[in-house]
Amino acid sequence: RLVREVYSIERIRGLLERGVTVVIASHDLATVERLAGRVAILQQGRTVRVLEAGDLARELSLVLVVDGSPRAAAHVLAQRYPQVLCEPAGARVAIGPRETPEGILAYCREHRIGVRASRVVSRSLEEAAVATLQESGAL
Repeated sequence: RLVREVYSIERIRGLLERGVTVVIASHDLATVERLAGRVAILQQGRTVRVLEAGDLARELSLVLVVDGSPRAAAHVLAQRYPQVLCEPAGARVAIGPRETPEGILAYCREHRIGVRASRVVSRSLEEAAVATLQESGAL
């Protein structure tokens, strides 16, 4: 049965706990990531990628806190790495099959990006969506 209503996060969680299938269409990827067991990334109404809940936990990123401009650091990193997001304090770089955190940090040193702190984290749904849309040519 199709029901079109606006539900609170608590109500959606309650439905999910009871085994009800819930379809959410949203640009609020952080909330979707917290609720969804499966996510479909759409481009112009077509599904371009489906992610299961555990997929993102297996994909890693290096979060960098930088000295200076985060935007400038992200720009330099994007010249070498295909998936870079600018963040308020620095940048987030997807760790691909050929990259390592140590290699990314070495690249930062070579290009005079001062790194105050770094940590490896699971990739966010936003990163996965941006990467998928970049690969499909939409961005």
